[in-house]
Amino acid sequence: KSKGCVGVLSEHAGLPAALALSNDGKVLLTGGRDQLINVWDLSELSLIASTAALEPVEGLHVLPSEAADSELRFVSAGGNGRLRMWAGTAQSSIVQQQPAVEGQVALVQLVGCGEQLLAVTEDHNLLLHSSASLELERCIVGYNDEITDLKHVPAPAPASVEEVQGNGGETQLAVATNSDQIRLFAMPSMGCRLLTGHSDIVLGLDVSADGTLIASASKDRTACVWSAESATCLARCVGHVEAVGAVVFSRRASFLVSGSKDKTVKVWDLALLASSAATEVSPRAAATALAHAKDINALAISPNDGLVLSGSQDRTLKVWGARDVGLKSGGRGVLGGLVELATLSGHKRGVWAVAFSPTDKVAASASGDMTVKVWSMSSWSCLRTLEGHTASVLKVHFLLDGSQLVSSGSDGLIKLWTLKTSECVCTLDGHEDKVWALDVCTRGSGVELLSGSADSTIVRWRDVTADEQQTAKQEEEVRLQHEEVLRNAMAARHFAAAFDAAMHLRQPRALRLVVEALCASPRGDETLRETLVGIDGDALVHCLECVRTWNTTAQHSLTAHRLLSAVVRSHSAEQLAAVPHGKQLVEALLSYTQRHFERLDRLLLASRLVEYTLTSMRTLLPASVERDADATIADADSSSAPPLGALPLGFAGGVGGGDKIDVNSDGDESAREGDLAVAEEVAAQAVACSEALGEDAVSDDAEFLLAQRWDAEGEVAAGESAAGSFKIAARGGKKSRGAQATGVSAGRAGKRARDASSTAVGRKKDAARAARGSSTPRSSSTPRARAVGSGVRNGAALSAPSQ
Repeated sequence: KSKGCVGVLSEHAGLPAALALSNDGKVLLTGGRDQLINVWDLSELSLIASTAALEPVEGLHVLPSEAADSELRFVSAGGNGRLRMWAGTAQSSIVQQQPAVEGQVALVQLVGCGEQLLAVTEDHNLLLHSSASLELERCIVGYNDEITDLKHVPAPAPASVEEVQGNGGETQLAVATNSDQIRLFAMPSMGCRLLTGHSDIVLGLDVSADGTLIASASKDRTACVWSAESATCLARCVGHVEAVGAVVFSRRASFLVSGSKDKTVKVWDLALLASSAATEVSPRAAATALAHAKDINALAISPNDGLVLSGSQDRTLKVWGARDVGLKSGGRGVLGGLVELATLSGHKRGVWAVAFSPTDKVAASASGDMTVKVWSMSSWSCLRTLEGHTASVLKVHFLLDGSQLVSSGSDGLIKLWTLKTSECVCTLDGHEDKVWALDVCTRGSGVELLSGSADSTIVRWRDVTADEQQTAKQEEEVRLQHEEVLRNAMAARHFAAAFDAAMHLRQPRALRLVVEALCASPRGDETLRETLVGIDGDALVHCLECVRTWNTTAQHSLTAHRLLSAVVRSHSAEQLAAVPHGKQLVEALLSYTQRHFERLDRLLLASRLVEYTLTSMRTLLPASVERDADATIADADSSSAPPLGALPLGFAGGVGGGDKIDVNSDGDESAREGDLAVAEEVAAQAVACSEALGEDAVSDDAEFLLAQRWDAEGEVAAGESAAGSFKIAARGGKKSRGAQATGVSAGRAGKRARDASSTAVGRKKDAARAARGSSTPRSSSTPRARAVGSGVRNGAALSAPSQ
């Protein structure tokens, strides 16, 4: 209540590391690094007894008692890695303890978990023991450290009918980490057992074909053989003078091959295991060969036990033949020697892994030069070189049928290769560091990969080829169904159903065709907005992605913006803001949209120029001609002949670009006066142009038009006006067949007028020459200068016709 210190217990000479209270709360147990367990009376704060534990005490736990006056019983955990059960208060004594095991890891904590005791080891493992017998019931690994190797341990063949009915034993996984322990995991539950016996880091593992034995290679210069069932050491192979880097079991005979840093390969006879399965034995070395110039990193034995393949840091592989010396053990041949058959060179860095094909006479090697090579075991030549890793290749394995192999490397990747095409068909990325360990196992009808990395993780990879094929087949069936629905809906013009089918297909082209057809229908934009009201989430994202794709081309940009407009009008700002990656989609639209608007601006500007040109061409027509053209249009509509207005632009009459010109010799007086005014203006411009060019004569066209002004007789004026109209109609007739009838009619009228006024025109020409100061009449042989005059009317240029 006062939150103050009641007393100080200071009998420990070292650091107190463990505390435990009795069930009634009257007794306190303390343990420390001074290897003592003290019992305290809390009522008087006095020491009752002190017991020597003979190990640093890291954990204490009081066991529950059935009666209040029963004897105090508690369990201690310490530096020896064993649990001990104690009884008594005044004089505590050991009632039960675990057997001592060489290399056992110290315990750092002890906690009660119901009827079990949870002990925490120094290397972060959780051990669950029975509180009654202190037997280990389960081990949970909390930290793997750097994984150096792993092997799949198949379930042993069932020996009885009961095991067959119970599916036999369970498969296991042997893992070597950056420690002297081997961890044996049960695959279904991932419960773990620890194999202790090495005194240094374990570098390599191998498993016998029947799954009963596990071999390990360690830096302590030994190779050990373990029982997969009992997790005990059966044999210890001693003979190498350097660290052992690789071991491999024979597939049919009872021998083990090991390779070491001392550059030698040794063959060990394991025949003694059959006679002394309960005790650890020391096999003899049946053969020793100085194999390489540097460390030996990898070993492999062919499926028929006839060849041994070794890979070394000296960048070479060596093939060894098995030499039988006639030693027999239980009907199985034992390898008695090694004969070098070939040296395979080609790698540029050290060889890290080798493997034999299960079906063909080929082998594979993985090297630090980032390549995997496939070698022929008949011709000793390199058949394939597989390149794809970006760092050293550390492991390689053939799959069951031998047509594919899998490799792992320092780049953290696992690659699946097809030997027929030498291509990488799959890359697995599940690790963040070097993948040192890789193994292949069968699981049902498929294949399963197991990988371990320096990032302390173990990953199980399942073959999903059959699942993907089944999924692809189902997706194809669904796609065909939606395509059929889309075709039927488009044919029936049921655009809502067609839009829904296109959205399910997730095909931009199908959606574009539906949107274009829908927009072309009556109330198309409104129907499109109504269709888009109900979509959200992935469907809305798909629409915006299609808009982004279509907007990249000018051909489909209008469709894209119509769909975008419908989306924006049918959804609120909050819904659009919640679209994933909406900002990126809008930014992708902006640049192309700006280009499209610039293109439309240029097109609009060009259309304004065309409009201005057509308007200017129409202003060139005299007012009387425009009025007559309107009358001609009315007459042409009632006639069977095609009107002049039906001709292409620029070919109707040659002047007004589509305006109809009806020249009639019987035009009214006001029309003649307008024509004469234009003729006078054109003639004056022609004279001015001729004088500017320094010519001493004017064109006959200008003289003829000027004479019209001087002639006061109405008949002459009418004739010359008709002649001028004839020229205009004649030029239009040359460009359009539709204008020929009008030109011929005007030509006949002009001819009659010229015959009547030829004499008066001649007199007026002479008078015009005299007025300009020309005293000598122009000879017929004198060259005539043709002046081109231009008259301006309402801001438009007009070229004077030549006679």
